[in-house]
Amino acid sequence: MSKPAFVHLHVHSDYSLLDSTIRIDGLIAKAKEYNMPAVAITDSNNMHGAIEFYLKCRKAGIKPIIGSEISVTSVLPESEENHTMPIYKLVLLCLNLIGYRNLCRIVSAACAKGLQEATPVTPGILATHSEGLLCLSGGSNGELAVLAKGDSDNATSVAAWYDEHFPERYYIELFPEPTHALATMMSISRNLDIPLVAACDCRCIADEDYAAYRVLQCIRTGTTLDKLNTESPPPPAAPLFHSSETMQEMFGDCPEALANTVIISDRCNVELPLGGHPPRHSAFT
Repeated sequence: MSKPAFVHLHVHSDYSLLDSTIRIDGLIAKAKEYNMPAVAITDSNNMHGAIEFYLKCRKAGIKPIIGSEISVTSVLPESEENHTMPIYKLVLLCLNLIGYRNLCRIVSAACAKGLQEATPVTPGILATHSEGLLCLSGGSNGELAVLAKGDSDNATSVAAWYDEHFPERYYIELFPEPTHALATMMSISRNLDIPLVAACDCRCIADEDYAAYRVLQCIRTGTTLDKLNTESPPPPAAPLFHSSETMQEMFGDCPEALANTVIISDRCNVELPLGGHPPRHSAFT
């Protein structure tokens, strides 16, 4: 069997409430159709689907990569001094059981006020519970990408912070949107020797699901389609679960970013101790 060319590492299922049309059964079926040996689940500030995903992937012969897209505050000290609280996205993937338990702790902190109002996770919480976790910079809504649009110095500082606290476990996440930020992010990658990874932030399996996804956005934000299309036009590339071939076309000028998806999938090896008597844990604090 030939070596896989790409693995999806940033995928929202319908457990990302009102923010994805992807069901776990459909996700696994599509991964098998595309001959992908592994796939990740990274729902927004929750792990509700982790066990269902883990068991169904194992049964289907697909390697499950458990993760979550977390809402985080800035890692820059200037943000605290100026009392600004911008919220960014960050993707965390479990490398092992220690990482799984630490992700449970981080998600618990993010859900302190309930699912309707995610509490942004602070740098201190991330640093305390980073063991066993691999970190992607968060795509277009990550702090790195947002700052890379016009503040390369602070973007570099952000990348350096994550690289320090997730040593050899931090990747700069490229996304299929041609923006100035991507060039800056690739420059930071070269200057700091931080690897790149390709991702798509998937929320739909196929093109025909995108209209339903837009309706979910309207329900979530309490608006209408007309207003949504005016204030937030559809992106150039829909957030689809693309095939390896399509991802190669999108990221053909950066083959290392594609190859790193496979390297990351090889590094993620969570074995959950399910069945029998549950192990005794201290409370998630």
